[in-house]
Amino acid sequence: MVARLAKEVMSLDTEIAETETMIEERFRRHRHAEIILSMPGFGVILGAEFITATGGNINTFASVDRLAGVLRRLDNVIENLLTRRQPDVTINPTRTRYLPDP
Repeated sequence: MVARLAKEVMSLDTEIAETETMIEERFRRHRHAEIILSMPGFGVILGAEFITATGGNINTFASVDRLAGVLRRLDNVIENLLTRRQPDVTINPTRTRYLPDP
């Protein structure tokens, strides 16, 4: 059973690597890729997510200040996702809470 699970994990690792390669190739063809990559903290995956969220149009933002504000909020969201646990909805089903770190 352990050997089978290890093969599945290795297969998933390969699939993830192939998917990331496809995302990177597609992202680098976008007309704003180099501009996005020049922004601090942006890599290929976050850049691709940013293009997806904006519909590929940086001009969606009325000003550089507006773009910076959105990026700050995005950074906060990512930080929260990385540091918080799964939502705990058993305490109060009407409000999602995050479990504290152990």
